[in-house]
Amino acid sequence: MRKLPQLLLVVFFIFSYVNLSFAQNYGAKTIFKKYNDAVVVVYACDIYGKPLSQGSGVVLNSQGLIVTNYHVCKGSSLIKIKHEDLLIEDVRILGGNEDDDIMFLKVAQNNFGFIPAGNSDNLEIGQKVYALGSPLGFENSITEGIVNGIRKISEETNDTYIQLSASITHGSSGGALITAGGKLIGITCGGMKEGQNINFAIPINKVFASDIYIANKYDEPLTEKTEKKKTKKKKKTTESITSTDTEKKTKKPRKKKKETTDITSGSNESIAKVPGKTSKDRPEESSYTQLMEKGKDAVKSKDYKSGLDYFTKAIQLEPGNSLAYYARAVCYLALTRIDEALQDLNYFLKDRQDFAEAYFMRAAIYQYQEKYSSAINDYLSSLQIDKSNMYAVYGLGECYYETDEFEHSLLCFNTFIAFDKSKSGAYFYRGLSLLHLGNDYENLDACDDLSKAYSMGMSEAAEYINQYCK
Repeated sequence: MRKLPQLLLVVFFIFSYVNLSFAQNYGAKTIFKKYNDAVVVVYACDIYGKPLSQGSGVVLNSQGLIVTNYHVCKGSSLIKIKHEDLLIEDVRILGGNEDDDIMFLKVAQNNFGFIPAGNSDNLEIGQKVYALGSPLGFENSITEGIVNGIRKISEETNDTYIQLSASITHGSSGGALITAGGKLIGITCGGMKEGQNINFAIPINKVFASDIYIANKYDEPLTEKTEKKKTKKKKKTTESITSTDTEKKTKKPRKKKKETTDITSGSNESIAKVPGKTSKDRPEESSYTQLMEKGKDAVKSKDYKSGLDYFTKAIQLEPGNSLAYYARAVCYLALTRIDEALQDLNYFLKDRQDFAEAYFMRAAIYQYQEKYSSAINDYLSSLQIDKSNMYAVYGLGECYYETDEFEHSLLCFNTFIAFDKSKSGAYFYRGLSLLHLGNDYENLDACDDLSKAYSMGMSEAAEYINQYCK
């Protein structure tokens, strides 16, 4: 059997679905498993360390940068971070903006994961989302809903908020709003007093536009120069939106003011805004999302070496995001770097068990390596997720034939031929299976199948025709 050309045909089939593969969605179970460690409980405490209020926080990067709501921290002297059995008391308050209801924190002891960033400008009404936070102190509860709207909620500002149906309540302030694709697209902030289950989140793009985020996303220390620029200007509040904090009520968004905070640190020193550098002051670099898009474009153009390079760089930026390993495996397979493709697929499938194409690809590799039992298991796993993949049925039939399971092989090729009558290999293997089972098994004729395969260009069929059909 000419395994390598067949394997390459499998790769080209995968390429025709590569865009769909990158858009794979997760269920609530997978979202929680992947990102539970990226959402923490935030305790706002007085100078003695006694909690005044509780909310949630979202880890934004591997350096321990955390975002929460301003109203969660307002009026406190100390901030503590908790996740499961871990309590961190050495929390640095970077500053925030009361009007935007955004506050940034930093922990040196970063034992957390983080959620890949999405683009909140691309949200669509009706899109599925998940809210992950700690309502009433019940740590990291997950709820599911849709985007109900993207709207202004105050005449005093042009800022828009994400309206969502996912249930959030007191203590969820500062939690994560995550797409079904596993991207962070908002920070939950509150709900309307007058309505039932009318909840809102701050778009993540607004968080990333903050000067404080820009100043700290590269993990740069505060300098004396930036410390001198701090301000202590306070903001007014209103009460048309109910806080999801356990004790406090927040406000409508007001016209934007300069970023400040009136919160004090553990040493009672007033912490205020840290002015950030603009993007012009930063070296240009490609984000994870940009690298993935460039890699996809390279694959579409059959420039697999460039695709491999882009996906490798994406992995270096976000080594915990397994999707890039799957994408890189596609390129490795196209370049017939089989062992490296298998290694990436093994890594990916430890994280994702709901991805039919990955099982299909690994099954093709196992088949090429003549590990037929492993190939059969993966083809079956792929078909359990996506029963419409007839190429998996074809590969499964070949593996059953190689392991002398001729009835199963026959069943697979009967199914495939009903779907596609143009593949000579399907008639060839069905004919061979019939020879082993009996030439007229199930009223099928092995010689008819072998002759059809030969007429369609399968030269290997001639040997069996000459031996069994004359």
